[in-house]
Amino acid sequence: MTLIDQPTTGLGTVEPVVPTNAADERGLASVEHEREQSREAWQRLIDDYLVEWGRDLTRLAEDDLVAPSRELIDYACVVAMACRDDGVPAPIRVVPDGEGGVSFEWHDGPDFRSVNVCEDGTVWFSLFHESHRREHWQLH
Repeated sequence: MTLIDQPTTGLGTVEPVVPTNAADERGLASVEHEREQSREAWQRLIDDYLVEWGRDLTRLAEDDLVAPSRELIDYACVVAMACRDDGVPAPIRVVPDGEGGVSFEWHDGPDFRSVNVCEDGTVWFSLFHESHRREHWQLH
């Protein structure tokens, strides 16, 4: 008699394990929901801020601050759409940087991140930890 043919006394009934993906599916659904919310937040930011700024540049004019040009705002829209489409979490705010550019900003505890679309068309990423710049590099 082989090991497979031997009786299994004392083991009781052994039920086959049926793998389920219920937990994985809930987790994936949650991640997908977060991505969709972020995508919608990016779109609101594009529509409610960037597009509106482009329609009326006088709204951005302040003493001693350089407002972004219509072309720069168009380019900032392209950057925002690329971030949106790549699944980058939406920023907490978008602001004119005062030097003719546009800055997208994220705040997470002691960390502050920004992507700045500069007047000359360059795009820079910066990471600050507890108000000290830790990283700064050109994205485009």
